[in-house]
Amino acid sequence: MEEGELQRALEAILFAAGEPVEVARLAMTLETDPSDIEKALEDLSGQLSFDRRGVRILKLENAYQMVSSGEMADYVTKALETRKPPKLSASQLETLTIIAYYQPATKALVEQIRGVDSSYSVSALLNKKLIEEAGRLNVPGRPIQYRTTADFLRTFAIGSLDELPPIDKVDLTDQAACKEAFADVDGIIVPGGFGDRGIEGMIQAAQYARENHVPYFGICLGMQIMVMEFARGVLGYKDANSSEFTPDGKHNVIALMADQQGNIPKGGTMRLGKYPCKVMPGTKMAECYGEAEIWERHRHRYEFNNEFRQEMQDAGLVISGTSPDGRLVETVELPGRDFHLGAQFHPEFKSRPNRAHPLFKAFIAAALKFRASEQRSLLHM
Repeated sequence: MEEGELQRALEAILFAAGEPVEVARLAMTLETDPSDIEKALEDLSGQLSFDRRGVRILKLENAYQMVSSGEMADYVTKALETRKPPKLSASQLETLTIIAYYQPATKALVEQIRGVDSSYSVSALLNKKLIEEAGRLNVPGRPIQYRTTADFLRTFAIGSLDELPPIDKVDLTDQAACKEAFADVDGIIVPGGFGDRGIEGMIQAAQYARENHVPYFGICLGMQIMVMEFARGVLGYKDANSSEFTPDGKHNVIALMADQQGNIPKGGTMRLGKYPCKVMPGTKMAECYGEAEIWERHRHRYEFNNEFRQEMQDAGLVISGTSPDGRLVETVELPGRDFHLGAQFHPEFKSRPNRAHPLFKAFIAAALKFRASEQRSLLHM
């Protein structure tokens, strides 16, 4: 097809479509190589801009759409009462951000990161056409996965997902990297999560905290990280891990309990909701709560493996909180520290700006004390 005719055909198709059209579809329709389609569209886009026409060609990843020029926005809005971009609540924006960066993402992943039910936010984003279904994850239950849409790109005025702001990350590959990353850090908190992404870096961070007396607070997965690091660094089990990540590992110090295994209905292995915790006297937990029994909320599946319980206690790990029957380990800590504690539950679920949770209060107090300490100065000489 002659170049001028190709441009006219593309202009007509995009004008009539009123929505993004994929390059592959244009190439198939016009029986033209995709690279020639993209070149023709780029030339057409440049020509429209140069002539200051009222329309533009917008590239949206692997598709193109004809849109009105930004310079004409006021006229278009006045004449057609064009709808404004959808308003998003804070919870919807959080949910959308997670899906945008982790797509395709399941609702379970969103909820694991946010820590709260996200059904309404996912439904609202579907209705606003900012996300769409992207198949099902090939695991038991086959949960729906979600991805962002072309409307998402248009709403946020970006051409592709590559234009999303980068997420700052630090690769904690060894203790030297930790020393550099934590140069101005007064405390380390490892929150909940799941999956093996970043696990080794978290273990490096926990090791740095233990060896340098930096206040450490591990929540849910963060507690499990603390236990794995203790098993590696103190007990000498270099392969210590969780059965979530190494199902056949020899030293899985975090694992499913015996009654969690076998033919259990979907969701039956998850410990959800409020549970009691017996606090051991003379511990940091007892100092923080001032009570012999507390109630905290849980959202996790894997537990401290009791096969290693006595060995860890003999090596200095303090089990400061358990289920009332003593079977489940709820909190662990290192003695002689201002704060080095891991909790299997989620204290953030009960913490409020005007009523901070006792564990957060103690962690922050320890971090402030560490900031002014001689130990911190020596670390960064």
